[in-house]
Amino acid sequence: NGRFLRGDMLGVLAAKYLGADFAAVPVSSSDAVDIELKEKLKLTKTRIGSPYVIKTMQDAVDNGFERVVGWEVNGGFLIQTDFQINGKTLKALPTRDAILPLICALLLAIKEKKTVSQLIDALPERFTQADRIKFPIEMQEFRKLSGKIIESISPGDKNIDQAYFDDLVTIIYKEGEERVLSKEESLAEDLLMKKKQLEQIYFNSLGFKPIFGMIFTDGVRTIFKNSDVIHFRPSGNAPEFRCYSNANSQERADEIVTQGIKEIIPKMEKGFKAVNKFLKNPSFIDIKPQIADYNWGGKGEKAFIPDFLGITDWNKFAAEAWYGSHPRLPSLIEPL
Repeated sequence: NGRFLRGDMLGVLAAKYLGADFAAVPVSSSDAVDIELKEKLKLTKTRIGSPYVIKTMQDAVDNGFERVVGWEVNGGFLIQTDFQINGKTLKALPTRDAILPLICALLLAIKEKKTVSQLIDALPERFTQADRIKFPIEMQEFRKLSGKIIESISPGDKNIDQAYFDDLVTIIYKEGEERVLSKEESLAEDLLMKKKQLEQIYFNSLGFKPIFGMIFTDGVRTIFKNSDVIHFRPSGNAPEFRCYSNANSQERADEIVTQGIKEIIPKMEKGFKAVNKFLKNPSFIDIKPQIADYNWGGKGEKAFIPDFLGITDWNKFAAEAWYGSHPRLPSLIEPL
């Protein structure tokens, strides 16, 4: 009757038993961690790797937090401060411990008079998957290529850590400052254009919902309006691109990663290489647009062009010359 419990969710049980007031976890951890702990403690997402978790815990102590923990997705648990438990002191151990979270989960079950499976059943039901695609190139070349790919899907301002899109645009900077912008402000317009480009180039044709938010802490983590999550991140120690997902079912989490590995990352790589090749050796290109039916003023799919142009007066005449501009009918470009 054994059940597999991911390390990031085991860490949730440990933090609850210890009564932590601050937790640092990598940005790749399940968003179920956020859902379960956001009202119970201060939670900060870090870059992937224990050095980043440790640095964030140290900063938390400097900022006055007294019961500071952190953990990684693999289950390694760290404590930055001493904890008083049943009249005894659990000393700080800011290095990964695999046994402590297991003990804490068992003690939490005893404390709450529940089985461990009951504790697990009470956690938010979110599903995850992860995979990687290897690049047959040297690490130095991969760092350059992957850096450019991530740069192409990130905002120009490198100090932006998160962006969320609703009636207003909310930006959170790496140092913690939060700004709420109207859609007419220039920075908001730039981010909305980036959002639209990503949707049209990579996501719409695969059935993803509109983008709700993007996190740039480590790679690019994209959150969609139906709570699907896809996260792209180049490895720092091997020539491979990682893809992570969160979803409301395991089937969908698996599908997201498959789409990321087989379709989205190769498209990113191909697009960057094509642009880079053209910039190094400019030449004529052959544009082969696709053709689709279009009736001016139609509803739904056929309203894309007037909506894109911002035209609401259906009696107004307009001239059009479009080459592969529709997101579902991209042009094919080949060097001559």
